[in-house]
Amino acid sequence: MPSRTCWPLLVWGVALLAACPSGDDLFDFDGDGSLDQDDCAPEDPSIYPDATDTIDNGIDNDCDGVVGVDDDGDGYASPASGGDDCNDDDFTIHPGAVEIPDDNIDQDCDEFDLVCNADGDSEQSIECGGNDCDDSSSACIFDCDDLDLDGRRICDGDCDDTNAFRLPGAPEVCDGLDNDCDLSTTTEPNELDGDNDGWLTCIGGFVDHGAVGAAGQAILGSGDCDDDEPLRFPDNPEICDGVDNDCNGLVDENDPDTDGDGFAACLDCDDDDPTRFPGNPEHCDGSDNDCDHTNTATDADHDTDGNSEK
Repeated sequence: MPSRTCWPLLVWGVALLAACPSGDDLFDFDGDGSLDQDDCAPEDPSIYPDATDTIDNGIDNDCDGVVGVDDDGDGYASPASGGDDCNDDDFTIHPGAVEIPDDNIDQDCDEFDLVCNADGDSEQSIECGGNDCDDSSSACIFDCDDLDLDGRRICDGDCDDTNAFRLPGAPEVCDGLDNDCDLSTTTEPNELDGDNDGWLTCIGGFVDHGAVGAAGQAILGSGDCDDDEPLRFPDNPEICDGVDNDCNGLVDENDPDTDGDGFAACLDCDDDDPTRFPGNPEHCDGSDNDCDHTNTATDADHDTDGNSEK
């Protein structure tokens, strides 16, 4: 490549003028046909105005400020040359261009034409200056938040946007809540709390109608064994009443029936004697067989037959 040094022109031994123009801008240093003042790479002969841009070489060969082919001069290269101008024949169409609504033209190359009221409701989209936050759904205009991040919003059917376990199509679980948002608490009656003791008859049926219920979670358990009796539910303290208070299948298990007469010790007046228990017929044996603490039968005629009469 030649040096930029300019040598004087000698005529009869006298220097008359310089052999190169004054000022480097008027010189074509790389010999590519473009003066240095017009050449964006004056030392590279492959780069000059009107050169052919090479596809995907990462170089602006034609000095137009765009790496790749930009036929329409909008500052964006064509897809064929590695750019993202979706229409390189129209300078009004390129990424970031102002979208003109409802003209069936994708000005900003996002693959969509801006439509101001695609869902046909009463409001234009926010992009067009309206208030419709979801122009794809006529049901959703002003409230498009999904607070519980379950994929459904109040405007399109979520009956509780603070509980991710409650949304249309969700499976009903044993928690006393309307999980599938069908306006029914349950799909079967055993998810009701008939005696208001906080327990459902379905398995896993404890419902804390405060914090736990609001979170849409049930505490696993055996379920309410008697939804008509508020004193019978899982984990209820067992009392001596002949009833399974804690729903574990056992009656008065804290006071076992040691004599095998069918009554717990707390109900039996003598849990060491199987002939003495509530409701047992009185015998003429000098014992309180029915545990009523009164009117023990006697053998008045002393004939030892167990009867008080002859």
